[in-house]
Amino acid sequence: MTSGIISEIRRFCTHDGDGIRTTVALKGCPLRCRWCHNPETLTPKPSLAFAAAKCVRCGRCVSACGSGVHEIKNGEHVIRRAACTGRGECEWACPSSALKLYGERITAEEAARRALSDRPFFAGSGGVTLSGGEPLFQPEFSLEIARRVKAEGVSVMLDPSGYASPEVFDRFLPVVDKLLFDVKIIDGERHRDFTG
Repeated sequence: MTSGIISEIRRFCTHDGDGIRTTVALKGCPLRCRWCHNPETLTPKPSLAFAAAKCVRCGRCVSACGSGVHEIKNGEHVIRRAACTGRGECEWACPSSALKLYGERITAEEAARRALSDRPFFAGSGGVTLSGGEPLFQPEFSLEIARRVKAEGVSVMLDPSGYASPEVFDRFLPVVDKLLFDVKIIDGERHRDFTG
């Protein structure tokens, strides 16, 4: 069974394709666009987000984390991100929701099951959108999710940056209903400058 890493499953999305959709946001993207609206999805590994304004500096994250990621030092919350193993104990322990772990290893079957649980809200034109990060960065995982959703008679949309080989795109075409292709900049030199 294929598994991959998702950032999250977003429900009741109205900007990720036709109708009301559930968006499976996959982790990992080969581009580094200056205007990225999902920076938590760039790395393929789980990543920790910290909202300093919400932190009450209670130290519960320090106790919960066994990797030494957190420290309350001189009244400030210090984070050693490189030490994070992505287990999420600190997020669960945080009483003020200042910490959020983006990244969960999940099977394609479970991702499709979770997305399809919203089926009553799709009402005709809605469905499931695979986005990211870059859904084609994990092609086998994304393709299996798409096939499972499509087999249930639900619309599948793919929202890639386009950074994939034609062979990868070809494998998705029989499965997806629409492609939300993200053309960045047509000029090659400017494209590389703005997207890395």
